[in-house]
Amino acid sequence: MNLRTALLATGLTTVGAAAPAANVTVTPPSGGSVVINSAPATPALVVMPDGRVQVPGLVTAPQYPGVVCRDANGVLGQCDPQALTGPTGPTGPQGATGPTGPAGPTGATGVVGPPGPIGLQGPIGPAGSGITGLSEVRHGCFDRTGAILSGSGYSVALSGTTYTVSYTTPLGGAASFIMDARASSGRSLAVGATTGVNGAVLAVGWLEANETVSSICFLAAR
Repeated sequence: MNLRTALLATGLTTVGAAAPAANVTVTPPSGGSVVINSAPATPALVVMPDGRVQVPGLVTAPQYPGVVCRDANGVLGQCDPQALTGPTGPTGPQGATGPTGPAGPTGATGVVGPPGPIGLQGPIGPAGSGITGLSEVRHGCFDRTGAILSGSGYSVALSGTTYTVSYTTPLGGAASFIMDARASSGRSLAVGATTGVNGAVLAVGWLEANETVSSICFLAAR
């Protein structure tokens, strides 16, 4: 019995006698489908043998806001989550700049750079006058090789780190002797001194591995 005959029989039963409401069950033969036409040879609803439902009219139906998942032939099915995701919208406007964060911890102190070169020794000023009791002065400055940088009336001989200063004219008597010795790093050097009327012997103390004598200045007065 096809669907049309079943519906006709149901209609006749309804006309012939009043019957209580009940489901209409249509079971097609094995391998067949239940087809409801909207016009001759125009299926509007198809229930396939595997249970899937096809609505052929969905393919050309108007578009509505609701979502119906189907294939190209109008077969209904579960919706692919990817199909329900629309395209990525445009990037929104940039938000306002947030407040400045707290200052980070202070970094470690960098290594100390090497000392710069020692500047040239300035000239010794002229001897003063008017000092009561001063009768003679010998003074000058020389470099690590014994070359005279300033002053006159003396000579310097070098042996290792010992400098022998000889006055051109000996002093007339015992004199006070002061000196200043500097290393190439700028630090003051310890110098042992043996003095006399003819000059002085100056023995330089220890030097660092990367140091040399920069200059030695002396003053002998009586």
